[in-house]
Amino acid sequence: MGKKGWWRALAAVALAGCSSEEPAPVDVTERIDEAQLLSGATAKGSISHLLAHSRVIMTAGVEGALAADQTAGANGDAVAKQYLASKTTCPGLTVTHGPGSDTVKIVLPANGCKLAGVSVSGLVTVTVKIEAAVAVAQFVLQSVKVDATQIDGTATESTSDGKTFTSEIKKMVVDKTTYTFSGTFAKDTDGAGSTSNGAGTALAAGESAAAAFLIQGLHHKLEGCYADAGQLVWTQQTALTAPAALKGKLVSAVTTLQFDADSPRDGSVDATVQLGAGKASAKKEVILPKYGTCPDGTAP
Repeated sequence: MGKKGWWRALAAVALAGCSSEEPAPVDVTERIDEAQLLSGATAKGSISHLLAHSRVIMTAGVEGALAADQTAGANGDAVAKQYLASKTTCPGLTVTHGPGSDTVKIVLPANGCKLAGVSVSGLVTVTVKIEAAVAVAQFVLQSVKVDATQIDGTATESTSDGKTFTSEIKKMVVDKTTYTFSGTFAKDTDGAGSTSNGAGTALAAGESAAAAFLIQGLHHKLEGCYADAGQLVWTQQTALTAPAALKGKLVSAVTTLQFDADSPRDGSVDATVQLGAGKASAKKEVILPKYGTCPDGTAP
């Protein structure tokens, strides 16, 4: 074989080992325990319900009452008066408040009553203060039940104009999971629901690290079960299951739960999982856990 023959042979061998096609990307679900991630995210999915319904208790006393240009005592009087007005739908409600005091204590009957169409019970303490032209209502919820689910913790509602409120959950425990949250709520024009945006964390009992979450355009009708639009996005550490050389390595995984009109009726959401900047997995329908009486098979 001459020199030209050798070169042709070598070129043929080289070409045989190459391919114009790129290797198929590895499906994200082949590298992680997708079932475990989805289970963890859906277990905490009731945060949508918690935020909307815990605010029912808080806003019943502060929306339309807080005024940053008034003293803390005057705000306390206005909050007490507004809670007392709720006796029309919650006749067993009692309010303890001294004139000019910045503190209001509300006892919701043990057998429950309705606030904005939601069944509630328990003890709520509100303390109002004025900070840098902002009225801040601090809430302590003790053995409070909203739609048959117990909530304990602290939160604040603040406003500078009496119309736009910023909500912050300092620490709230529900079903052995501790939540924090900071964000905004925009009330529907008909008052039947609200849309929330913000960020927070959730730490379940037995877990060593909290999962972070974002709430994006989450709309919830007050009398509905679960949100009916928007996203709940969870970010947490998870161990790779493949390839073998990287098995066990912790990476950041993002699980997105998409709510739609069916979610209040049957608790279903569309879920995807993504690693870093990689492509998200295909949508998969998952069912959120039962929360109080929800889902109940109906959608308002």
